Amino acid sequence: MRPGTNNRGMDSTPLATSISVCKQIAVRGFTALELVVAIAIVAILLGVGAPAMRDLIASQRVRSAANDLYSDLTFARSEAIKRNAQVRIVRDSASWTEGWTVMSAGTALRAKSGMSNISFAGAAGDNVTYNADGRTTLGATTSFNFSSALGGAVSMRCVVITPSGRPAVLVDGNRNGNCQDG
Repeated sequence: MRPGTNNRGMDSTPLATSISVCKQIAVRGFTALELVVAIAIVAILLGVGAPAMRDLIASQRVRSAANDLYSDLTFARSEAIKRNAQVRIVRDSASWTEGWTVMSAGTALRAKSGMSNISFAGAAGDNVTYNADGRTTLGATTSFNFSSALGGAVSMRCVVITPSGRPAVLVDGNRNGNCQDG
């Protein structure tokens, strides 16, 4: 073995070792061009995905509002039958989107707070009353229509109550403003 070499025949001087390490370090990492291209790709993907995400969030808010009302109507109906007494769902303010309270004999059983970015159309009354037999005092089929106040490609959801008191959630799948035809 030659002086200054290791057992593999390579130069083992400190200078040769540091040059070898520097070569390895210089090979790692990204060039500025690669970094710019990667950032451009991420920006394009975010630009395409952001509107879809906005519509998804708006759609979930509308779905949640309709399902919350449906749930509370079903609860009020079952409580009216169970208690053998009238149970009312009373809106809290000027619109059903500002919340409601389920009440029996002046006692609040359940309350729902207001919802943001939701539009309401439909039933003009300020309450829904269930009798002890589970039927409503409305007398006709009544619809509560929830849609997004932000617009976009979001389907309207309608909570429909039949005179028998049974609620159902319908979706305006073709987005023509009528939940009855899908």
